[in-house]
Amino acid sequence: MSKQLLKLDKLTKKFGGLTAVENFSMTLEEGELLGLIGPNGAGKTTTFNLISGNLAVTSGNIVYKDDDITDLRPDQIADIGIARTFQNIRLMTGMTVLENMQLAFHIWNDYNILDTIFRTNRFLGKEDQYLKEIDETLKHFNISQYKDEKVDDLPPGIQRKADIARAILLKPNLILLDEPTAGMNPSETDELVNIIKWINKDLNISTILVEHDMRVIMNICPRIIVMEQGDIIAEGNPEHVQSNQKVIEAYLGKSYQI
Repeated sequence: MSKQLLKLDKLTKKFGGLTAVENFSMTLEEGELLGLIGPNGAGKTTTFNLISGNLAVTSGNIVYKDDDITDLRPDQIADIGIARTFQNIRLMTGMTVLENMQLAFHIWNDYNILDTIFRTNRFLGKEDQYLKEIDETLKHFNISQYKDEKVDDLPPGIQRKADIARAILLKPNLILLDEPTAGMNPSETDELVNIIKWINKDLNISTILVEHDMRVIMNICPRIIVMEQGDIIAEGNPEHVQSNQKVIEAYLGKSYQI
């Protein structure tokens, strides 16, 4: 029987007189792949920012693995096993793909500064392990050939995959993917869909996916939540969501077809 991993309880975020998210409540089970959709300004990315600690919660609670994490900082959120990507890719420019991947291991390092300076056996052993994990992950994302290239020089689709790969190397229990197929062509999108399935099923990482490509959402998410004006207007499987009149009027449009 699956266990609850994440619970948002009456989550609210106000920016002055503007309410971006209001009394938003949802749960996520361990191992679940959940789609979160809605029109621009519905509050999807704000919700991600609240979960990941990038924004302070106005009211309500965030519970992860039975612990209240409402007021934790982003680095603390990462430390407990929640990773995320952003709509705007946040790779470290001026650095190679490999160097960006190595940044993910800072929370796992158990060697000290002296190990680094003197390049002890413990340091060398850990570095070798990290490089093997990076190589394996880059193979799954089909970007091994770009390992030594500066991320600035790569096409947006490759940058996007590198950004997600780095998040995976944090070894999270939960990943928040914000518009992962943005800037990708159809073949790149199809490839990323398979990667998301691999992340969720093979790596057993619970996933919340914000995505505007309805072909992606409807084909891989067993459960979908639809937001409008900071709250839920529909929730259920793809068939239920596609036929919901509120969803059609607010987001999909009457001519919508998969």
